[in-house]
Amino acid sequence: GLLTFLGKLSILIISISVVLISIVFYNVNELKQIEKPIPNIRDDKCKAYDIEHEGPEDIEIFNEKYLITAAGNVHRIWNHYDDGTQESIPSGAIYLIPSDGVSDLVKLEMVNYPAGVKLFAHGIYVKGTSLYVLNHAYSKGGERIDVFDIDAEQKTATYKNSLVFPDKYMGMMNDIVVLDDGDTVLTTAWQAFTHDKEGANKLKKKFYFLTIVGFKFSLTDVYACSIKQNDCYLLPGTSALMNNGITWDKKDRVFVVDSLGMCINEYKLKFSPNESLQKRVELSFVKKHDIGYLMDNVYYNEKANSLDISLIGRGIDYLGLVEFIERNQKLPQVPVEISNKRLFRNHNGAAVFNLNTNQYEVLMFTTKMFGGSSAVNLNNKVFFGSHVWNQILVCDV
Repeated sequence: GLLTFLGKLSILIISISVVLISIVFYNVNELKQIEKPIPNIRDDKCKAYDIEHEGPEDIEIFNEKYLITAAGNVHRIWNHYDDGTQESIPSGAIYLIPSDGVSDLVKLEMVNYPAGVKLFAHGIYVKGTSLYVLNHAYSKGGERIDVFDIDAEQKTATYKNSLVFPDKYMGMMNDIVVLDDGDTVLTTAWQAFTHDKEGANKLKKKFYFLTIVGFKFSLTDVYACSIKQNDCYLLPGTSALMNNGITWDKKDRVFVVDSLGMCINEYKLKFSPNESLQKRVELSFVKKHDIGYLMDNVYYNEKANSLDISLIGRGIDYLGLVEFIERNQKLPQVPVEISNKRLFRNHNGAAVFNLNTNQYEVLMFTTKMFGGSSAVNLNNKVFFGSHVWNQILVCDV
């Protein structure tokens, strides 16, 4: 009937969209490199931690014993599980990951979290024992940053307070860093359009990626926000094709991933904590570090004065992953039969960018997970997070 026809038509539109996006994003020269070799695949050196939730998108070091992540199922909204109905999507959780990569994973008990708010986590930031979580709660709490006090011994995450963004920022924000005063937050916007409270509208999302991002008509920015004031302002001079991960050296250097630009933009930070919000932060562009891969999150390694970078091996494979999830309303398996049909593969990588030499090294790639989004290098291991996967991967390097 009509519904069947419309369903097939929507699948056709999605398929055509993936092809068009691929052509626009990666042009003829890049498409010729679809079969380019992926270096240093080390699947035999990896261990997986199963978790109860999907999407441990961002990972940071918490202390000598643990790393930390928040997994929030947010991709189910973006990929329209049950038409993105948030009632049926479980609220997320916070996990401690043992730094030895061997001991048991720890799921933290949520204490005093506001009733009715769901945790659909994205980027995170650690400051002392405080964890800041970018939360796309949509109709279950709005676009927000939730702050928790983490007690590793008691295995608790105690809610402290929140920044709730105005609705015009719904679904737009991505990653965060918190400056010295504990109130001022730098956050990246990875999309240039406002989502509905019910989630990302399918047609609006397709139009955005096909025309706005694909043809480079629109740019994303970095914002300075105040938790106490529940307000943000756009920082001039920070536009890029798709701002994504953000980190800083805890002094005056800020690094922002431009995923589609395949580079990391470095800025000089001037921070005046006693000024009004609009005068508190200045970011001045310093240089562009070309990486040559699509990237997601970036993490500053203080001991090595380097950046830990999450790499996406082939952009066209990522687009195939999104199409698969939207069409099948489930995650693919590893190894996945569909990869043998050459629709997409999964190559998630880790690189280190040495800030002393301005050189980067690809540490490894793995095919053992999909949707890789973070890669923290610690104790000769890489800790991989993902925006869709139901595992955390730990690989020896």
